[in-house]
Parts: sequence; C-alpha cells; structure tokens
Amino acid sequence: MVAVRAAAQENVRVVIAPLHRELAAGTLASVLHQAGIEAEELRALLT
Repeated sequence: MVAVRAAAQENVRVVIAPLHRELAAGTLASVLHQAGIEAEELRALLT
C-alpha cells in the first residue's frame, strides 16, 4: 500500500492505493472514487 497525496488548487486529497502490478476493477474504481476523478479523466491523463 502507498499513500498518494496530491494538491490541486485548494483541494488536498490523500488516497491509499495498493502497489500491485495489476489491480482488480473494483479496487481501481475505489481508488478513483477516493481521488474524486472519473475513469475517463484517468485515461486522458495517461495518454
């Protein structure tokens, strides 16, 4: 597990995410929910 902290403007979010090579779909969905982003936003950031 790793704690990821990110600050965007005034918002600070801390998300606990597992350090696995592959994540189960539900785990990824939970991490995205905690981070307050949608799957499409993640895809856009990764491309």
